[in-house]
Amino acid sequence: MNHTQYTLIKIPLRELIRNDFDLQLTEAEEINREYLVAQGDSLLFDQIERLRGFRSERIREVILVTARKNPNQETALRTVLRQGFTYNGVHFSRFGKSASQGKDGITAFVCDSIFDELYRITQMDIPVDHCVIAKYEAQRCLAFSACSLIHDYMPNIVIIGEYEKTLPGQLIKYVTERENELVDEESGKTVVYQAREVQEGLADIRLSPFDGCGCHEREFMEQVSAQLGLDYNAVGVQVRMPS
Repeated sequence: MNHTQYTLIKIPLRELIRNDFDLQLTEAEEINREYLVAQGDSLLFDQIERLRGFRSERIREVILVTARKNPNQETALRTVLRQGFTYNGVHFSRFGKSASQGKDGITAFVCDSIFDELYRITQMDIPVDHCVIAKYEAQRCLAFSACSLIHDYMPNIVIIGEYEKTLPGQLIKYVTERENELVDEESGKTVVYQAREVQEGLADIRLSPFDGCGCHEREFMEQVSAQLGLDYNAVGVQVRMPS
């Protein structure tokens, strides 16, 4: 199994604010200020390597910015999220954040030279017109998650419809929406809004008990287990396909 550790920059927002979003640091300064962090393999680093054209354990195309919730930095945070920043003469723009990064107040920024193509890759070349932003970004930024890469092997994949089962006539409580009206006390105008109510009744419940599950041949597990360095053949793995 590959245990390569990659290094990249993680800087606090206050450092960017002090330097008016145009920061210059030498490698010695990065080390002394403890701005270098190590991370394992991920689909994001793999795609960056493909775009770059050569292997490097130093990821210079991505910078992580930490910004804990701080009302005094809210204006500066909006500025860097919208306009990005410059680091050692290279401009970086906001790329996104994984669910775990979001919890830690971390946002990833990518250099402009590969930004558009990398964004398109993580979006799987699918145009998105309407979405729930939080869910869309969480899905697109799955590429940030650490994983073990299986090289030079792509199994044949057949996608079939999910098995579904319906449980008829189940007594349940459920939420419904209906239009309500209220009169605004200040303007006197009638406002229409969607009210949510809990109701109880009979409904058919549709289940998909094997959502996300699949079957594989023995050759697949032999290939995967060998690249993972296992002395046995695993019976199952969680797979994420490349973008």
